[in-house]
Amino acid sequence: MTTAATMESVSLPEMEKYKYDESLAIGSVATGGNLGILIPPNLEFIIYGIVYEESVGKVFMAGKLRGILLTSLFAVSVYLRCLVNPALGPEAPKNIING
Repeated sequence: MTTAATMESVSLPEMEKYKYDESLAIGSVATGGNLGILIPPNLEFIIYGIVYEESVGKVFMAGKLRGILLTSLFAVSVYLRCLVNPALGPEAPKNIING
C-alpha cells in the first residue's frame, strides 16, 4: 500500500505533465504499487518463511522471479496498448530521452 502511495505522489504528476492518458497512468501506478509486495526484501516474505518453516532465501527468490516476470508482462502490455493507440502514452521529448 505504501508503495502505491509513494509511486502516486511521484509519478502521476509527471505523467499528467506529459499528457499521458489518465486511465493508463492510474492503472500503471496501481499495478506498480502491487508489485511492491512481490519484489524482495519485504516483511511478508520473512513472516511467511518463519511460519511455514521455509527457507527465507528461497521465498525471496520465488518473489523476485515472479516480480520480474510480472513487471515484464506489464511493460509489454503498456507498450502494446500505446502501439495500438499512441495517444495513451505520447512520446517523450528528445531532451528527456537523450539526457
